[in-house]
Amino acid sequence: MIAKHTHDDFLCKRGILIACLTAILAYVGDSGTVFAQIAEATQVFDEGTRYLEDGHFREAVAAYDVAERLGLGSGALFYNRGVAHYRLEGIGQAVRYFVRASRLLPDDPWIQHNLDIVAGRIIDRFSELPTPVWKRLQQGLISHLSVQALIKAGLGLYFLFITLLIMKVRGSGQGRWFRRARTALAVIALSFLLVGFSSSIWPAYPTQAVILAREVSIHEQPDADAAVTLIVHEGLVVSTVTRGEDWVLIQLPNGARGWVTAEGLAEI
Repeated sequence: MIAKHTHDDFLCKRGILIACLTAILAYVGDSGTVFAQIAEATQVFDEGTRYLEDGHFREAVAAYDVAERLGLGSGALFYNRGVAHYRLEGIGQAVRYFVRASRLLPDDPWIQHNLDIVAGRIIDRFSELPTPVWKRLQQGLISHLSVQALIKAGLGLYFLFITLLIMKVRGSGQGRWFRRARTALAVIALSFLLVGFSSSIWPAYPTQAVILAREVSIHEQPDADAAVTLIVHEGLVVSTVTRGEDWVLIQLPNGARGWVTAEGLAEI
């Protein structure tokens, strides 16, 4: 015999669903963003895009810089800024902003297409160390939600799980739907919290920088008189291991390390 759902059952389930959605939105939303500031940044972004379409690339870069300082950090902004830098023959800056855009919009074919075009202008070619599967999964989550948003969402879902657990202890919420809801909330909350907290300690992406100068010498030690082990060129993306006032210890894609002057790099 198929049991019928009562009106009270429907209201209870609908109430829990609304509570879940409300909690997620409340935790994930950035409550500190000021609408007026974002509106101003959007207007400046649109102005920069008009400059870009008209071929005024330096003016476009300047406008995008203002929009970014006002708090706008969208994939579209980084993509357009990368295009403007590329048109100005700034290969390093183009790589910098295309990579930023790809982290926010990993499935955008235009961003990947432009990265491929810029890659053809980069002189250096290195084999890359493989990325572990767990790291790729972590990067996939981070590309859709920030570390802070993951932790907030995880905490919100955990509190909802506790609420359903208390309902079970008190004798309500015994049905199959409630059991499934508790299991799903527990698994998702734990996953979000694990990825969020682990990413705050071990970032999904290593701290990366791009070579901006036409060529940069890599030294064995942070000293201009130290032996030069290699010369790299504009557009190469490296990982930064240690950063000092004047020197940075970098790691090349193949795992080799060395010191370069800080002025020749820009953090991605």
